[in-house]
Amino acid sequence: MDEKTKKTLDGILDVYETKQEAAKKETERRKTERELFLDRFSEKARTVIRPHLQQVGTLLKDRGHDFEILEQQEEIERDGKRKTNAGVTLSIFPKGERPQYPNEHGCPRVGFVVSPHSNKIYVHESTMMPNSGGQSGGTGEYDLDAITPAVIDKHIVSVLFRAMGKK
Repeated sequence: MDEKTKKTLDGILDVYETKQEAAKKETERRKTERELFLDRFSEKARTVIRPHLQQVGTLLKDRGHDFEILEQQEEIERDGKRKTNAGVTLSIFPKGERPQYPNEHGCPRVGFVVSPHSNKIYVHESTMMPNSGGQSGGTGEYDLDAITPAVIDKHIVSVLFRAMGKK
């Protein structure tokens, strides 16, 4: 191989290796940023979301209903894909009526879930009622700092109005 070809190939390989190293550093930066966000979400869930959902649940229980708060941590499978997103969900059991099967979603619920594609909080609402159906889907996305008791109340009131308040 002549010297000119060798220098050209060395230059190409240097550029490639530089790009690979930059991509690796960016991946590590994002991973660290994600871990910090998940830590912040965990703190927000512990200090704001869960206690507020508990207060709402107590009010519901006083009126003869039941509730459950489910917290989940983000789980990543071996191939790097998300299996579960971190979140906190309030399930409401009208007059204590629970779904027949544990994984059945036949009850109103409000979930505050970490978005899998960004460091934001996705709100999932379900107005499903036992034996009567309803709707289920995303209803908003917030920056973590925007999740306040007022935002939590807004979504709970929306779900309960649409599930129980219609005449």
